[in-house]
Amino acid sequence: MHSTAFVTDIVIGLFALFILHRLSRRLYRKYPPGPPKLPLIGNLLQIELKAEWVTYHQWALKYESDIIHLSIAGLSVVILDTLEAVYDLLDKRSSIYSDRPRMVMLNEMIGWSWAFPFRSADHSWREQRRVIHHEFHPKAVTKYRPVELKAVHNLLKRLHQYPDSCFIGEIILTTIYGIAIKSSDDPFVATAIKAMEVISLATSPGQFLVESLPILRYIPAWFPYATFKRQSIQWQQNAIDAFTCTFNAAHQDSNLSVLRSFMLEMMYHPEVQVKAQKEIDIILKGERLPLFSDIDSLPYITAIMKEILRFSPVAPLSAPHATNVDDVYNGYFIPAGSVILPNTWAILHDPKSYHDPFTFNPERFLKNEKLNPNVLDPFAVFGYGRRICPGRHMVIDILWITMASILAVFCIQKTHESTEEDANPSHPLPFNCRILPRSSQHLKLILEN
Repeated sequence: MHSTAFVTDIVIGLFALFILHRLSRRLYRKYPPGPPKLPLIGNLLQIELKAEWVTYHQWALKYESDIIHLSIAGLSVVILDTLEAVYDLLDKRSSIYSDRPRMVMLNEMIGWSWAFPFRSADHSWREQRRVIHHEFHPKAVTKYRPVELKAVHNLLKRLHQYPDSCFIGEIILTTIYGIAIKSSDDPFVATAIKAMEVISLATSPGQFLVESLPILRYIPAWFPYATFKRQSIQWQQNAIDAFTCTFNAAHQDSNLSVLRSFMLEMMYHPEVQVKAQKEIDIILKGERLPLFSDIDSLPYITAIMKEILRFSPVAPLSAPHATNVDDVYNGYFIPAGSVILPNTWAILHDPKSYHDPFTFNPERFLKNEKLNPNVLDPFAVFGYGRRICPGRHMVIDILWITMASILAVFCIQKTHESTEEDANPSHPLPFNCRILPRSSQHLKLILEN
């Protein structure tokens, strides 16, 4: 009798110590600053679902901190607003900041768990990462250049024949999978565009309450207010299409978005086009199309590419990381399991790194008509730490040769239908522009290559 009571007392005591430990861990640790939290739901009602990276940056400025803490119905979210914070955590401490969050909606309900970028950093992922890095390191990707050139030349013909078909989906698909794209409304391209829409929505903190309360995934689709459940069912087919097409959707639509931004900025900055074409003409003399061997001779083209990536980053918020243990940074407590969101948009618009950051200006990357190595490269768009995009070197190759080739032979002009809304980076395709060969000699180059 007494022994039973004694054991019970021990169990109750241990349980009480456990609760006290959990409470003290939460109450006496100093979290990073952030907006005030409501009971239970935390900052759920304060999360912007459109251009949230701007709101996060404004909070960072308000609280004078390069890291911000949010609680979304119990889910710990940490925003990294500066490159220094990103480097300190995602690079220097990559061993504990390289995981992915659970992503209930994306992986478990929609079915994207097969995709390499969204998988947990387990042994299998590390092995796959090693193989991919070996295949796509800077020297290895040069073997794809002949295929990329052919695809770009096909793109030039398509732009001449169908000036509203501004896409380069063929490049990625032909290069990696040998899939021939026939038109701008090809189902492979449509799959990519839809996939990126779904991924963007499903990985946005605060978008779906099921991320904080995973048990909600089991409620039936007919249940009142279960819109997220019905959406997940609709989006499952897209994940299946992407998988069965052996399709790298993330890189596909990234290139589509970068090219779209390029066309828009050239349309609204004709002076940049003129300077780029003068540089091209000095080297090519209108006798041939650009080659990869021209990269060092065309620094202004490289500067344009860098400014496009900086000015209109494809993913203003980088893909979320997750911590696998408790951590402390600059005196702030970051609990295990936190979602870590690097604010790439804020990093690439930091006036400490880029003077007048909200002005489109390729010249910022040049000094004495050469690339300035002292200006921060905008390659934060490719991610951070161990989660950096392994195919970034090939993507850079593709973007450079595509921009150089288009500028070499075309003039990109506004039309009467062009509007200020076209210049909005969030405005969807298609947009109005006029793409004309620069001369009969340039048209000949388009048709003969």
